[in-house]
Amino acid sequence: MQRKTLALLCVLFVIVTVTPAAQKNPDPNRFDREIKAFQAWDRKNAIPDDYVLMLGSSSIRMWPSAESFPDLKVVNRGFGGAHISDLIHFQKDILRRYAPPQCIVFFCGGNDVTGGKSAQQVIGDFQAIWKIVNEHAPQTPLIYIPIKPCPSRWHLWAEASQVNAAVLKQSEKDPLLYYADTAAPMLETGTPPDASLFISDMLHLSAKGYRMWTDVVRPHVDHAIRSFVESNLVLYEELTPTAFRQRLTQAPIAYLPLGTLEWHGEHLPLGSDGLQAKHFFEQLAREVGGIVLPMLHLGPDRKKQVNGKTLYGMDLGSMHWEAEHKYADKQLDGSAYWISETDFTTILEATWAQLSRAGFKIVVAHGHGPSTGFARKHYEEWQKKYGLKFFNCWGPNDGDDLGIMVDHAGTNETSLVMALRPDLVHMDYLPADANQWPVGVGGRDPRKHASATLGRKAIQMQKERMKKILTEALGAL
Repeated sequence: MQRKTLALLCVLFVIVTVTPAAQKNPDPNRFDREIKAFQAWDRKNAIPDDYVLMLGSSSIRMWPSAESFPDLKVVNRGFGGAHISDLIHFQKDILRRYAPPQCIVFFCGGNDVTGGKSAQQVIGDFQAIWKIVNEHAPQTPLIYIPIKPCPSRWHLWAEASQVNAAVLKQSEKDPLLYYADTAAPMLETGTPPDASLFISDMLHLSAKGYRMWTDVVRPHVDHAIRSFVESNLVLYEELTPTAFRQRLTQAPIAYLPLGTLEWHGEHLPLGSDGLQAKHFFEQLAREVGGIVLPMLHLGPDRKKQVNGKTLYGMDLGSMHWEAEHKYADKQLDGSAYWISETDFTTILEATWAQLSRAGFKIVVAHGHGPSTGFARKHYEEWQKKYGLKFFNCWGPNDGDDLGIMVDHAGTNETSLVMALRPDLVHMDYLPADANQWPVGVGGRDPRKHASATLGRKAIQMQKERMKKILTEALGAL
């Protein structure tokens, strides 16, 4: 027993003596100005769905991405002098606040080694940021660019190489982690690499150096994007049987956008109800799982005869928060969706029967107000009949915290379309005279209050709510 104890103490002594103490992380607050600049940019700009995130230190910040990747929508979140610990600290501002990107191009760690951190500490920090990426964007590939060999830090190359080797080994086991070996062609020019690859500080890349990096990185980016797109196909009609089985096994959720083809003011598309639901469902399906069904454009609504014409839905009038307002009953251009409640029930029940047969367990149906409201009244009955659990998304009071309401082409709906499909919003089509109320608009005046920022806040609020509901529902299956 004494021998075993002595042996164990010897082992512990060796471990303690050979394991270097962790180097203290630098104060991340030194980057407050850079982070505030990112936040200001985000307030003024919408991040596209199909974007590539470049993340890291100054070699990322200085990368001429518009020249290197002219066909890609690149969001650059590099800041000079960053350690991986800084990326971890600011994860909410440079990663988590955005929807998952198609891929991440990552370069960081060189400053860590220069700052005295051991290879093991840097490897641990990389694994921590990779875990964060996986939690936020579980299907997004990350392209790791190795800590670069450079003349000014050549004395640290052996330590940096240990970090690179560890990530390379990890990438061989993880299909979402790519290793873009930019170091190899640099070292072919010399040891240290040729000075022409760098600017005068012999640390940062010259235009020639970035061209070399781009030649190596671009094929990885293309492959990563293809992989992401294929794994993120969520529209029922686009799935192969193999992809369908995979998504159904992961999460047997069907999302049905209940649309209309109906006037939504002069400034919004006729299919606004269904488009909002469809694009929201696509985001939800990519984060929670499930499959988005084709849009249903038929639904019940108000109906009456006026002067020999049949009027439907918004043809019959408008609500207005800021003053009493009704426009004359008249047919509004483009409305073509009305169906009786009996026929609508037949279509929905046929859909539920087929979804149940295909193996779905959960249905989320949302979109046009009257269609959603009608379906909601029958959920309990249909659940018993088809063995499906039904859910809808936001209701009339869900936007109270944002000072909005479920309206018709007003502030709320306009903001949602601005956030989801900004290319389809034409605010300049609305009357310039603020005293002239726009026909087909109900709720708060979108000319005064609507914004993509408000829409994104509402979407995020509802997405978090639905993620919680659906995660619990999946857990109860």
